[in-house]
Amino acid sequence: MIKLLLIDADLVHARELSALLAHRGIVIQHVLKCTDGAAALRQSLPQHDLVVVDLSERSHPWLTFLRKLRQALRNPTAGCGPLFLCISGLQWSVDFQILIERSGARYAFEE
Repeated sequence: MIKLLLIDADLVHARELSALLAHRGIVIQHVLKCTDGAAALRQSLPQHDLVVVDLSERSHPWLTFLRKLRQALRNPTAGCGPLFLCISGLQWSVDFQILIERSGARYAFEE
């Protein structure tokens, strides 16, 4: 069973995505803010397999948030932590997308 941490301030979007993923047997923990996501990652249980961060709000310092999320992991250098996926309904610049990828996350544009 896959355990997913969803960080998404848009409740409608989060509900739609959660419903879609729940049909595939994925257990979802939804939080609204990156600080709540970091707190969830600090917990010893449950272990998340995937962290999905919705980047659809342009005013947030997303690269800083991603760094703080990685730092919240109990052993961020062990290589066995969750994978990070950043999604957005807004098209970000290629430069920003590359920075996301270099941080160790993947980027996906939702059309």
